[in-house]
Amino acid sequence: MINRLRFTPRAAGTGPEGRGMGKDTVAVSYAEGWDAVARRAFRPLTRAQAEERDGAGEPYVVLHRVPGRAVPAEVHLIAWRDHFVGRWTYDELGRRTHDVDLRLLEDDRLFLRRYVERRYAAPEQPDLAPDAWRLTVELYPGHRGRKILEERGDKGGSFHTLADVPEERRWHDRSEFGVRAADASRPSDEPGPHDVTAPKAAFAGDASLWRPPKPRRMELAVADLFRPGNSFPMESWENTETAEPRHIAMVRIPTGRLAVSDPLDKEPRELTERVPPASTRWRRP
Repeated sequence: MINRLRFTPRAAGTGPEGRGMGKDTVAVSYAEGWDAVARRAFRPLTRAQAEERDGAGEPYVVLHRVPGRAVPAEVHLIAWRDHFVGRWTYDELGRRTHDVDLRLLEDDRLFLRRYVERRYAAPEQPDLAPDAWRLTVELYPGHRGRKILEERGDKGGSFHTLADVPEERRWHDRSEFGVRAADASRPSDEPGPHDVTAPKAAFAGDASLWRPPKPRRMELAVADLFRPGNSFPMESWENTETAEPRHIAMVRIPTGRLAVSDPLDKEPRELTERVPPASTRWRRP
């Protein structure tokens, strides 16, 4: 399905705090998925089908095409059930230049969780070239976040600073994304000129389809983390294991209320569960 609207891409190199470029007329279409390897739409959808998936929270993609390009200028992955909106931007050669990760933290607002920008030094550099200039911004609600500049990508060092993204650019209206954000004044049920199902030979398995991120699952049961001698390396080079607990003090808890905090966190959080008011042996590994 194709709709016409005025689309304002963000200026390359400005980052999440930058300004937009000039306006181009683009075609908007929808599909069930996006094949990141073949860079093609997977199972095109009509607007009505996209609206149905949108209402059910099922993932789908919105493609923004500029005349003369084989690869869309932008691809948006909409997954309301997973509280996620992703935006990938491509250059004229079909290389990804911007990755935007937005999280639906409020009913009507998305938070900019992560932003990645890439610059290619020459037309010969392939898509996602490991030595391409790269800027990564990671943000957290209530915190400044960090900015990582890698001028030679994975082939050189990195420069880390605090993120300087103003608060008004961290939050985005939910209404700006998804099928309901497109101009529906000229509806059609025809798929876009390039929105065809990618051949099976073009897929690198299901992994080639862009999917919303999922929370990581622990490989061990929580109880195993507290069993002395149990090994749970956080990184491949680590050899971390649970030590035997030892008594260090007696703690008196007259109210039965407990709070926990990270050493770097200045705002302790009170636990909802209470303990019987008494003196408790304080033990540590």
